[in-house]
Amino acid sequence: MDLGSLRDGDAVVTFDGFIFYVFGYEHETDRYHGFLKYVPEEAAESFDVDWLDIRWRKGDTTLVRPREIYSPEAYPKLIESFRRSFPDYLHRSEQLGRWMITVPRDLIAEVYMPDQQLKKMVERGASDCLEQRALELLELLSEASSLPMRLFGVHGSISLGTSHPGSDIDLSVYGSTQYRSVKRALAELEGSGLLHLSRGDRFERKRLNRGVFRGERFVVNATRLYSEINSGQRRCTPLGEAEVECFCSSASESMFRPAVYSVKECRVIAGEPRAGEASQVVSMIGTFRDVVAEGETLTAKGVLEEMSQKGMQSWCRVVVGSSAPGEYIDWNEP
Repeated sequence: MDLGSLRDGDAVVTFDGFIFYVFGYEHETDRYHGFLKYVPEEAAESFDVDWLDIRWRKGDTTLVRPREIYSPEAYPKLIESFRRSFPDYLHRSEQLGRWMITVPRDLIAEVYMPDQQLKKMVERGASDCLEQRALELLELLSEASSLPMRLFGVHGSISLGTSHPGSDIDLSVYGSTQYRSVKRALAELEGSGLLHLSRGDRFERKRLNRGVFRGERFVVNATRLYSEINSGQRRCTPLGEAEVECFCSSASESMFRPAVYSVKECRVIAGEPRAGEASQVVSMIGTFRDVVAEGETLTAKGVLEEMSQKGMQSWCRVVVGSSAPGEYIDWNEP
């Protein structure tokens, strides 16, 4: 099992039966940053969290899912639950000065990579109606975008084999340019009446990556190609909270997680004065992926960090998603 090549969105099952999704592309040498998705029902009493009423099945195991994890109220409780019952999953970040939930590599029992799971599904054929709809949608997207199927993947319950009535189709596209091609394909397919894109709130109306296809809900997100991953070791130093207004000079990496917006001409609204030097606004929160376009003005509240990497000049970025209250990204169209 190659544990050195996991990317954002890859799912791992640990020997304790926990299912995590790998988060982002920068990790410690012996562990991955990840977020907890499912817990075996018998382990639920070890966690001081609220659980969704739904139950999932994976093989002979019944799984439960936290209702909320990364709010300012829920995350500290989750940290303490791991500290009390499963301390191996905690890692003290000296850079950030706080404890983080991580996945030690030596505790990983199974890996589910979206592209490999799709390949398996194509080879064996759909096992239920949801998988059949997923394959049909993927074939349409592949044809409309002129991208081969190997640049797509399946996430979520389809990948893990935990689908139930109400599950949606969770797809991945590898590469920034490729994702933009798929976004154009989605618009074309909607224009042809083959699917419907969701516009429930202003964030959905901006992203246009969710919808309904033949009665099934779907979402399409982006994953970096290996060639798009920065392999250099970077260090970050938190400088303090900041709220800024900036001009977005590039959104070419905003579809990934973390979402990266290149910015300039930042004005400090509140907080750390050096936030005026920020050249990036970065979101760890999926809601703020791909919502600000190049040429728009954005406002954001988060933590200012100074970044350094060997052979490069240091730079500052505002990071949204530290679990502190009130963090956000918003935009003003030109």
